[in-house]
Amino acid sequence: MAQADAIIRHLAAVSDYLLLDLGVGLDEANRHSLSLCYHIVVTVEPQRVALTLAQSLLGELTGTLNLPSHKISVAVCQ
Repeated sequence: MAQADAIIRHLAAVSDYLLLDLGVGLDEANRHSLSLCYHIVVTVEPQRVALTLAQSLLGELTGTLNLPSHKISVAVCQ
């Protein structure tokens, strides 16, 4: 986790924008990385199962991780 933190902070210092593709799952490193983000975009496919999972993820982000909802956007990709 310390390595991920150092990498993210260094890359953010040398660039105007930093895009992190954290993949799937909310392991400890991803949870910590999300707390460092200025804005989070959750991408989802327009299928019932994917939308249900995204809704659950949003609840986890705002509930368990205490991330403010104004920092989170959803992008539906086809």
